[in-house]
Amino acid sequence: MQQGFRRSATAVRKGLSNRPVLTGCLLVALVAGILLRCWIAYSSLGDLDSDEAVVGLMARHIADGGSPIFYWGQQYGGSQEAYLAAPGLAVAPGSVAALKMVPLMLHLVGVWVCYLIGCRVASRETGLFAAALFWIWPGYFVWWSLKERGFYGIALVAGLTVWLMALHIDQTPGRRHWVLLGFAAGMGWWASPQIVFLLVPPLVWLASRRRLSFGGGALALVSAVAGAFPWLYANLQTGFASFVIPPVPVADNRYLLRLQSFFVEALPVVAGLQLERLHWFLDPLGLIAFAVALGALTVVLLLRSHLLLAIAVLGYPFLYAISPLSQGEARYLYLLGPVLVLVVAVAVRSDLVRVTVVLTGIVLSGGSLAAMDRHLTSTPGAPDVPIPGDLRVVAEELEEAGVESVYADYWIAYPVVFFSDERVIATPFRGQVRSEGYDDFVRGSAGARYLLPAGSVTVEMVRNAFVTSGGAFEETALGPFVLIGGQAALTPEAIPGLQSPDLDMRRGS
Repeated sequence: MQQGFRRSATAVRKGLSNRPVLTGCLLVALVAGILLRCWIAYSSLGDLDSDEAVVGLMARHIADGGSPIFYWGQQYGGSQEAYLAAPGLAVAPGSVAALKMVPLMLHLVGVWVCYLIGCRVASRETGLFAAALFWIWPGYFVWWSLKERGFYGIALVAGLTVWLMALHIDQTPGRRHWVLLGFAAGMGWWASPQIVFLLVPPLVWLASRRRLSFGGGALALVSAVAGAFPWLYANLQTGFASFVIPPVPVADNRYLLRLQSFFVEALPVVAGLQLERLHWFLDPLGLIAFAVALGALTVVLLLRSHLLLAIAVLGYPFLYAISPLSQGEARYLYLLGPVLVLVVAVAVRSDLVRVTVVLTGIVLSGGSLAAMDRHLTSTPGAPDVPIPGDLRVVAEELEEAGVESVYADYWIAYPVVFFSDERVIATPFRGQVRSEGYDDFVRGSAGARYLLPAGSVTVEMVRNAFVTSGGAFEETALGPFVLIGGQAALTPEAIPGLQSPDLDMRRGS
């Protein structure tokens, strides 16, 4: 591995020799990517949300000897990233930086593999440009590179590794390439079913090139089973529960509507021309720019693109629309990001045009990230108002008040547990219960306490429920939160309004 990095570094130096424009372009992209991520870290976009906190809690349990196979509370989504986060969080419990370092490092690996793929499909300069562009664009995925969602980073690295091995098999086939392809595919399948977005295209491409062989396929299959062994083990115990699709709360979720949502909702967000589920930037200019970009992408795919890239881009929407969970979700395009970047990198052959593309990417990324921060699109509702304040502060205040257990909205509950290092246990009164152990602890505690954002209608609901119960209760202001508690064992089920979907500030968040 070390020799591989050294060879890559030497190749990069050769590729940049006597190329001042390209060198400047890469340096600008490098600095811009760092600055964008620093800005994200100190804006609302850098706040730790509940999904991320769950990964941190899994990592803590792994450090204590636990061995989860999937993301807590579901039978899909591999736990590899929690294992990667465990050493850092063992040293620095409650560290957001230590947790977010994992997706950032995986994204950097993805950038490096993009470079290697670009070298294979075109040239060293193409690879360098692809790596630089993926570091700064799309803006949505610049943000995503700092979101520890549990399995997206692993799926990205695994999928791109499959691509790289497929290119090796096409040009210089060897047994180890089939083994690595299969193992990466297996690890990717354990991480997320989304691996099919990057797995199907190279297999179709290899078949079109007549590079598939029985011996190579057998090696790949055996190594894929090894990579996916934890997934197989868990599913053999549960009757293949990973194939059970959870109910989707959408009135009309037909395949054609999901396919339509790819183009009118998800892809514009990824391109940086639309704010997620709100509006086009510079309407209607944003819509016009998107239409022009889509047309240009089609022309490039037909005239100047590598066949593997064309298969991936043209097939992605149809694979995306298969899942009933995918309607309008930009995050399910994360694995499309490097493919789009490679398409652009292959099509652009002038250093001056590369500089223009990088500067445009920086502007699009910066503009879309600023708009996301301004509109608080990354801040979930809890449930009818945005989460107020710093959840680390409220976790400390709960500790100081001697509170050991609380009910809270999903988007508040698990960050409180994470920041308190499990000294305060919270479980959701609405939303997915990720830990049955936490839920049992809160429900088994004497009395009941609810942590609610001040200004939320849930405050009045909980207050009235305690009044109706006839028992004494107390209200305490904790900054922008209200803690309501009493001796009555008032469970969330006793307050039906708390589960009403009409309270959601932003559906589908």
